[in-house]
Parts: sequence; structure tokens; C-alpha cells
Amino acid sequence: MSKAAPARRREIGAVIVHFGPWATTKRAVASFRRHSPDTEILIVNNEPGSEAPPDVGAPVLDAAGNFGYGAACNLGARVLENELLVFANNDTEILEGTVERLRAALADRRAAAVGPRFIDGRRQPRRSVCLAPTPWRILCENFFLPRLFPFLPVFRGHHTAYLRQNQPRIAETLLGALFLIHRDAFEDVGGFDESYFFYAEESDLFTRIRRRGWQILFEPGACAIHHESVASASLAQETRDRWLHEGFRRYTRSFHGPAGERRALRALRGGARLRWLISFVPGIPDRQARRARYADILRFHRGWLAGLSAPGRKG
Repeated sequence: MSKAAPARRREIGAVIVHFGPWATTKRAVASFRRHSPDTEILIVNNEPGSEAPPDVGAPVLDAAGNFGYGAACNLGARVLENELLVFANNDTEILEGTVERLRAALADRRAAAVGPRFIDGRRQPRRSVCLAPTPWRILCENFFLPRLFPFLPVFRGHHTAYLRQNQPRIAETLLGALFLIHRDAFEDVGGFDESYFFYAEESDLFTRIRRRGWQILFEPGACAIHHESVASASLAQETRDRWLHEGFRRYTRSFHGPAGERRALRALRGGARLRWLISFVPGIPDRQARRARYADILRFHRGWLAGLSAPGRKG
């Protein structure tokens, strides 16, 4: 009797990070099963105490705690052995041709990673490609400068930069909800920095990759759905704001030093104070909720800035 040939290792593996409703994760898995059946799928359960239903559609690895999105992605990457890796939030869905078009874009040997064009659940376009969050761009963003001067590049923000979303391009950073990356490039920089929890970890990863000489691509011919904020809907607004600002703080400290961190924190605090003042303008929707939100942000910023000016801290 002849020996059976060994199973062929699949080229692409997808790490889907679960947090929130399992129905959302099942929808993400189903989209891969339907539109990219050759992709190996692993779910990393990032929600302690949440047991996967038997019909979730893919193997589940419990992370034994919620250590953040990047840490969950790293854990999944260590288990999978595929040459190419998709990292995906569980509130995403791929469409027909998404993975194939991303894979084709990575045929350029200089490219390390590529992201798709995103639409929302109503098939409306969403911002998909961004700029890295430098201290200056954080300041512009927080003081509405990209909206006041949309066609002046000097006032571009990191998120509201007016970049064309309908043409392939070399990017600084991508929306981290879903992207495809070469394992070699991912391992070359040590994967995600696990000191981030939920925001800016993809910008950190892409900046480190670009500094190693690789390129990050945006491919609008590949399209995916992003049902935004499904996973984080159960979290308090203050928690999400704190994670976001902590991500910017860590990013600017890593790439712009202590002085850049201080500039970014002052810009974030100034933007929160401006929005808190705007909440007193008659006719502003949800004035009380906005006022409470930005008061919370100002509160935790006071603690951070006090720590930066404490005796013994340099830079």
C-alpha cells in the first residue's frame, strides 16, 4: 500500500481576535469560509470567561485573559505556520476576491503588508488608509485643522488626512481591522508591541516595518466590511478614550521621544478642553454627555502630565 502524501500546508492563515458577541465572530469566520476557503483560520478568544459555541466554525485558542489586540495576534501567529498572515477584528467580513487581491498586491517583493478598502454594514465607504500619528498631526487633528484647511498638506491629521481612498498607494499606516502581512516581515520586527492594548498598535507595527525598508500598501481593489465598534460596544466610553490616548502616548514616546510624548499629550488635552468648552454652546447635540466625556479625559490627562513633570523624570 502506498503511503499517503503529507497534507499541503496552506499559504495563508487568518487570526481572528474574538471579543464581544460570538455571533459577530461567527459572521467573520463564515465570510472566510465562503470567500477564501483555502485560508486556515484560528480564533483567539480574548474575552475571559466567554466560552465559544460549538458551531463557531474554526478552532478556538483561549488567551487566558485579555492582554490586548496585539498580544492576541502574536499568540495566534505563534500557533499558525503559514507564510502569509491575515490579522482581523471579529467585526469584519471579507467579500469575494478580498484575500486573492491582497495576495496579488504582495507579489511586489518590497511589500510587507497590504490592507483593503473598507465599507460599513450599509455598504458606505469608510476611511481605510491613514498617516502615522506624529505629535504635529495629533495637534492638527485635535484642533480641527484638517477640516478647516482640507487641501493644505501641512495641516493633515493622522486620521482625517484627505488621502485618496480609491487608488492603490504606498501607505504609512492602515486601518488595523484587517490586513495581510508576510510572516518574514512580521517576525523581522518582533510582531506587535504588546505594551499597547487596543489603539495605535498597528501604526507602531507598520512604522517599525517601514524603518526596516519594507513597504506598506493600500489596495482598494480588495474590499472588506467593517462593522465598527461592535466588539467595544460593551465598554465604557472612558475606557475606550483612555486606551486611545494611551496608544498615542506610547507611540509618540517610542518614535518621537519624551519631548514628542509631552507635545502629543498637550495636544490631546487641549483638544479635549476645546471640545468640553464647545459642549456649552446651545444647540449642540448631546451636550451633557459630551461634557461628561471630555471632563473624564481631562481628568486622566492631569494625572499623566503630573507624572511627566515629577522630579527625577528626564526628557
